[in-house]
Amino acid sequence: MRNNPCGIWYANLQEVSVDSEHEVTFHLSKPQPTLIVLLASGMAPVYPCHVSSKDMRINPIGTGPFKFVEFKSNDTIKLVHNPYYWKPGRPYLDAIEWRIMSSRVTRPLIARQDWSERRHARQGAKWPTTVVEPSLPCYI
Repeated sequence: MRNNPCGIWYANLQEVSVDSEHEVTFHLSKPQPTLIVLLASGMAPVYPCHVSSKDMRINPIGTGPFKFVEFKSNDTIKLVHNPYYWKPGRPYLDAIEWRIMSSRVTRPLIARQDWSERRHARQGAKWPTTVVEPSLPCYI
């Protein structure tokens, strides 16, 4: 377990043998019924051996609903819809972009600005909308 903070979870794991292109066998020193739950948790990613941990943090490889596009340090993270995702028709979104704001002062100001932009864009909307009172404090 290469520098995995959850490595203690796998203390019983002696070996992983490759049975075929899509199958492996976990060899344990004693029974561990929770192994499947641990592997399925979000805290137990399986990294490819040919990519270093450092490279995975900057340019990740995965099979989830979204594909990694771009990471700009202290700016944005961009993901797009993965057309090869195992569940047809999912995800429903075409893309996701996270804006990273390291300043605690800026976060509520940006949230308020975004709220204002959405409010003005919805003025002609024909569907019911929920409007948040702008005078309420915003904690992010």
